[in-house]
Amino acid sequence: MSNQASTKPARLLRQLHIYGLDELDAMVLAALADARPLLLIGRHGTAKSALLNRLSEALGLEHRHYNASLISFDDLLGFPVPDAAGEQLQYLQTPASIWAAESVFFDEISRCRPETQNKLFSMIHERRVLGVKLEKLRYCWSAMNPPVQWGDEADHYAGSLPLEAPLADRFAWIVSIPDFTSFPEEECERMLLHGDAPIRTDHRLEPMIRQARAESAQLPAADRLWMQRWAQSLVGPLAEAGIYLSGRRLVLLLRNLESLTVASRVLGQEQPLESLALQTLRWSLPHPAQGQEIPAHGLLAAHQEAVQCAGNPQMDFWQKLRREKDPVCRLALALREPQITRLQRSQLFSDAWEKTSEEERFILVRNLLMAVSPEAFTTTVQEILAETLSGVLAFCVRKDRTFEYQWGNGRQWSRLRQTVTALEQNGHPEAEQLGNILLYLFLKKRRTRFDPEQLVMLDLNWRVLFRIDEQEREVAE
Repeated sequence: MSNQASTKPARLLRQLHIYGLDELDAMVLAALADARPLLLIGRHGTAKSALLNRLSEALGLEHRHYNASLISFDDLLGFPVPDAAGEQLQYLQTPASIWAAESVFFDEISRCRPETQNKLFSMIHERRVLGVKLEKLRYCWSAMNPPVQWGDEADHYAGSLPLEAPLADRFAWIVSIPDFTSFPEEECERMLLHGDAPIRTDHRLEPMIRQARAESAQLPAADRLWMQRWAQSLVGPLAEAGIYLSGRRLVLLLRNLESLTVASRVLGQEQPLESLALQTLRWSLPHPAQGQEIPAHGLLAAHQEAVQCAGNPQMDFWQKLRREKDPVCRLALALREPQITRLQRSQLFSDAWEKTSEEERFILVRNLLMAVSPEAFTTTVQEILAETLSGVLAFCVRKDRTFEYQWGNGRQWSRLRQTVTALEQNGHPEAEQLGNILLYLFLKKRRTRFDPEQLVMLDLNWRVLFRIDEQEREVAE
């Protein structure tokens, strides 16, 4: 992960001259990076349309802005006419047709008829129309006023109806936009002075999106495990508070937390996972779009209970795992935790595998197989373990003991032989096995730049870390 916490946080929405909504910066970047559907809910004049339209302008997208309450299917597809052979229909496209769009904004989605909602469903969820994939479409956004059953001011929006549950559940991000009357005075002043200024062409939006996508794969395995435990632990407490989640929503909740965590770090707004999880929970529930008010106390209580289950800050194993920076140490801790699953253990192995050199991987596998059975991991990891040492085993049983190496590597060869000899003379517990690995790396893998003494020391350290001597004593007793 890039460490930007020491620099001034980037203000994404201010680059678009959207003020008073700084708290949404990371959410917007996350939604752009993961390209999942976004729905904004708010009173008129809260910059919902301005935010989404300016995003498309800043990214240079082929954009379509439709008023969902007025739209007809012909507006989206073009006019149907028979083809030259008269055998099938084709669509005469207009500048408003959706086929070439890279971003689509369905405004006033809560004011369209149910049959129109049904037609929009596949576009928002699958990016398809009439079963045909919209190849160029990257982003699908919507906006609406608060529906009639939501809040004290519902009578102001009598025409804004709740979305049907299946449609609301297809939006990954459902975000309520605050009214400008709640903004600090300086934000109101910025909005008055600069709110209608043109967008600068030297914005950093596209590079930040690329960075967030690249770094999403580098999210630490320990953080991912904490997020999974938190999401799993939410279901019961939320149900007790009258907030029910579909299986799809639970998956989206986890994915949103991963995206928001990465986005906040890219922006230099790094926060504790517990805070990011609460923000994700607020911005990922479809209930407001369905006219269902979410009790704030119930939401907070469910979150706090899930945090306790995911990891007590003082003594819980999961918090200890998160605080450990070394991926091999995290793996060793996980091997001593009886409640951890094979999948979680395998994720931690993958994280350690990515962070170690090729030479270190042989030492890691050697110690790992002495500490735990391969069945403790998934099939994919078992294959990695077997493949890593299969070459060493073949090397050991080879009858022909004649090998060649380049003349320029003579000094390294002498150093390697001294190290192997010292292993035997010093009574190393597995001198033969470790020596064979060192010889295999040099003679067969042609690794000529590693430090053999350093690998021996690493092996001893990992032997202690994985508690191999303790296990051997227990077996002997």
